[in-house]
Formats: sequence, structure tokens, C-alpha cells
Amino acid sequence: MTIQPCIQKRFVREFCGYYDELEKRLASLSHYISFEQSNGLVYSNELLTLLQLIGSEVDVCGKAIAEVSDACPDLDKCNIQKWGFYIQRVIPDMNCIQVQTPIENAYCPWAKFRTEQYVDAKNAIRFRYTKDSSPEGESPEWWRAYNSVKHRRKQLVKPEKSEYESANLKNVIHALGGLYVMEQCFLSQFDAAVIETVLPSSLFQLIDA
Repeated sequence: MTIQPCIQKRFVREFCGYYDELEKRLASLSHYISFEQSNGLVYSNELLTLLQLIGSEVDVCGKAIAEVSDACPDLDKCNIQKWGFYIQRVIPDMNCIQVQTPIENAYCPWAKFRTEQYVDAKNAIRFRYTKDSSPEGESPEWWRAYNSVKHRRKQLVKPEKSEYESANLKNVIHALGGLYVMEQCFLSQFDAAVIETVLPSSLFQLIDA
């Protein structure tokens, strides 16, 4: 699809610039944590903060891209299943893209992410992960970790159900990789002159199919 030049420039300014700041913040942790698989389960307050920031930006960025679809959906107060349905119209191959990360040679941040529209028993239009695909659609593991930390970082009555440890290096890297893939898929439809203004990533690299 054709992305209007004004939207291209606005996206680079408002979203790519913020991505750069998130990547710099994550990269700075390599001074204290070696970025390798054996440290994937390391967790900390800074990783917790980063996971929340990145997860929130995925939600904001996903809605913004989905709004560009030809359906022009109303995405106020919607969840990932709804904007995920519309973003598939803009970047349909997002769930197939692999990326090289600081801790592995190949990772697919959006694997199995597929949503569909359906009509419920009350004749209302709703959205869900696909039921008839093989495998069935589901949210990324790092997205579930983000939600777990957001809602159940610590528990007072049942501390054993706290999710603080989900804010680990692996989930943070995978979450930022998910944001990177989303933005790169959208950017691939931009004019070459606009793409040239985007700074390259120091942590991730797309893997050619």
C-alpha cells in the first residue's frame, strides 16, 4: 500500500526517534550484563522499567500503524487482538520476519501472531487469536511477560504469584526485537529518501528470507 509522505516523516520523527532512545538504554546495560543466552534469565529493576517502556511503545506503535490500513479503524481503548487484526493489512508478513539479536542468531518475535474478526453470540463484532490456523494464533511470549509484569509485578497476599522475574534480559531483548521488526516492516514501504534518515540498529539485524 502507499504511505503518504507526511505520515512517513511523522513516523520517523515520532516513533523511530523514540526507538533509538530505547535501544541506547538497553545497549548501555551491556556494561553490567554480558549479552549472551546464559544470562537470559537475569532480572533487575532497570530491566523491569525497560520491559514496561518497550511493551507500552509496541502497543502505541501497533495502533498507529494499524490506523493507516484502508479500513480506518477506531482503535481507542482496544487490545492487541484488535489492532493486530488491522496491522496485518498493512504489514501482513510481520509474523514471518526473523531477526538476529544480541543473544541468538535467529529469532522470530511475532511467530504465531495472527488474529481474526468474528461475530459473537450477541451479534457484536469482536477480535481474537485465530482458531482455525495451524498452529493457532497467540500473543508473543515477551508480550505475555510484559502484561504479567504490568499487572502482577509483586503480590502481597500471594507473593509466590509475583511476576517480577519475568522482567529478564531475554524478554526485554525479544520485546525490543518485536518493536524493531514492526517498525522495519512498516519502514520498508517508505520512500528511499525517508528510509535513509533512519539510524541503523546497533543490536538487531533483519535476516533475509
